[in-house]
Order: sequence, then C-alpha cells, then structure tokens
Amino acid sequence: MIDIVFEKEALFHSLSHFTCLDKEIYHLLNEKYSEQDIVKQSQLPGSKFYDSFALSPIELTNRLQLIFPNKFSNLHPESDGRIRLSFVFDKPIGTSGVINLNCLTAEEKSTIRTENRNNCIAKTVKINRENTTQECQLILACNDSYFYFCTAFPGELAPPLPKPGEMPDPFWEKHLLIRHY
Repeated sequence: MIDIVFEKEALFHSLSHFTCLDKEIYHLLNEKYSEQDIVKQSQLPGSKFYDSFALSPIELTNRLQLIFPNKFSNLHPESDGRIRLSFVFDKPIGTSGVINLNCLTAEEKSTIRTENRNNCIAKTVKINRENTTQECQLILACNDSYFYFCTAFPGELAPPLPKPGEMPDPFWEKHLLIRHY
C-alpha cells in the first residue's frame, strides 16, 4: 500500500460524501473543526457513500488499495498535478448526486432549473428516488514524492462546474445535479 497524506482541509471537505462517520475522523479534525461543523459537513447534499461501504475517507482509501492494488502500482499525475482513479464495483456502493438527462422522467424534467452552486452555474433537477452508483472516484495530488488525498466520492468522474462567464464542459449539457425533495 502506498502512503497517502490526509490534510485536515481535504478530509473535512470530503466528509460531505459520508453520512455516518467513524470516531477517528472527529479525533483527527477536532483541533481545527468543531463536532457541530463536522456533522454539518456530512449532512450537505450530494453524492454519498453507503455506511456499509465506508465511514471515512481514510477507511475508503485503504479499502480501495486492498481491493484494487494494481491501480496504485504506477501512479502518474496529469498535467494539473492530480491523479484521478476510477473504480467500479459489482454492486451499488452509494448514491450519485449527478444524473444523466436521459434517465429522467417527464415530471422530473419539468423541475430542471439553473442555480448558482458555490459560485458556479449548475443545472439541477428535483428527484425523489435514490440514484445508486457502483462507481467511485479518488483524487490524489503528487508533490515531492508524496501522495496527498484531495477528495473521493461515489459516482462518475465529472468535470468542474463552470464559473460565471465560462463555457461549460459538454458533460454538463447532458448531466444535472440532483436536488432532493
């Protein structure tokens, strides 16, 4: 297994993809974040890992290295310095906060709207069903021979949302963020 550095900011950010957290996370983050901040972060909407699959980014990363050791044997950063690893499982591991336009019912399509999400423009749709996924993404950075955890989430790899005035990636023409009831 490779050693991965988990900086507190990246750990905290990724908690939005976990609904139930192991006690170790509270211990690791308690110097910088309150328990209330940690719980609030885990309650943000979006893609979520099932509790039965992983309870923290550290547990998830260790599990991925054990199940898919070959994916970690020859890591090369892309031009932006990040390493993007995609994993596919034989059963659902969580829910995705992104859905393809072709998977929507007519009623769901009628709820599509454009929103500002963290200073980015996003099309969203309201659905009242679970959008399960068998996919998982792990993003690492490499610097001075060290690997740093950036984030991990269930679902397919999606390009960044466009900032105001930017041209959106073609992916976002056919995919929407999910707003739950």
